[in-house]
Amino acid sequence: MRRAITLLFALAALGAAQKFDVASVRVSGPDSPHGSDGGPGHGNAKRFSCGSCSMNLLVQMAWNVKPFQISSAQATDKDSWDIVANLPAGATKEDFRVMLQHLLQERLGLRDHVESKMFPAYELVVAKSGLRVKDGDLPAASKDSEPAFHFPPNVSTWAGRYFLSGGYPMTHMVVQLEPMPIIAEALAMSGADLPVVDHTGLTGKYSFTLDFAKDLPGGTPEGTPPAASLFTAVQKELGLQLLATKAPFDVVVVESFHKTPSEN
Repeated sequence: MRRAITLLFALAALGAAQKFDVASVRVSGPDSPHGSDGGPGHGNAKRFSCGSCSMNLLVQMAWNVKPFQISSAQATDKDSWDIVANLPAGATKEDFRVMLQHLLQERLGLRDHVESKMFPAYELVVAKSGLRVKDGDLPAASKDSEPAFHFPPNVSTWAGRYFLSGGYPMTHMVVQLEPMPIIAEALAMSGADLPVVDHTGLTGKYSFTLDFAKDLPGGTPEGTPPAASLFTAVQKELGLQLLATKAPFDVVVVESFHKTPSEN
């Protein structure tokens, strides 16, 4: 009997740890703020706010997925809500995601499930010519001439600057002490146009700068590109390669949700 009671208390404590201390959910109005702030790793770790946030954006945050990993017969980008929530001390990013999932399910009646689907993607591998970046090398940002890329030392981060040169969209990318899974994601966001999956098997943290050009949709501009393509630059400068493939990804299937939240 004592063991059963102890188990019940443990389960209750676990449930409490997976919920926000206090949370307000309201339908957005014309004066609502826009954007999210706070939460673990983002400013105020004990308070999360999200103004004019759609279900699509909230699901991305709650399940840590990209837009292509969301499937819904109900429009997820037409309605929006303002959310303010207090987190318990010591909550991690994973704790936060579980809390947000529960909040959406309880307050907006979200019904969902997760399934795996295959998508076109690129796999990031070490090129046959060999890796050209070194684990723990001097942060590339410290060598960059642009003040915007002067990151604090020993901090893992990356950033990109986008501009036109000779009619070509250009990317100047700076990576500082990041692991390969994050580098794969950065390449996908910076110009690969498809998800990138890390298959390098490398476990270190790497720093580099990378410049590459991309053709404009609908045709190639006249003249010589001012830089190599992303695929050529990755292989020549980093000793890595992007290979076309198909890969499984988790997809959050939104079955239904309410537009009007339950009482705060």
